[in-house]
Amino acid sequence: MSSVMLILTRKINQGVRMYDETGRYMGRLLVLGVERDRVKLGFDVDARFTFLRDEVAERAGKVLEGEW
Repeated sequence: MSSVMLILTRKINQGVRMYDETGRYMGRLLVLGVERDRVKLGFDVDARFTFLRDEVAERAGKVLEGEW
């Protein structure tokens, strides 16, 4: 599985919808707020997805790139 980084600018309450290679809807990322140097994000996705902040994954020894 290859990966790419998509860089976008969004305003509060604007989002991005994600689809897999077959066109199936995978979820939505929404910008909920911005305060100083922090951005609050909302992820509306299937419960089978796992999200870990980088620092948590690194502490747990998880590999963020490639296979888990």
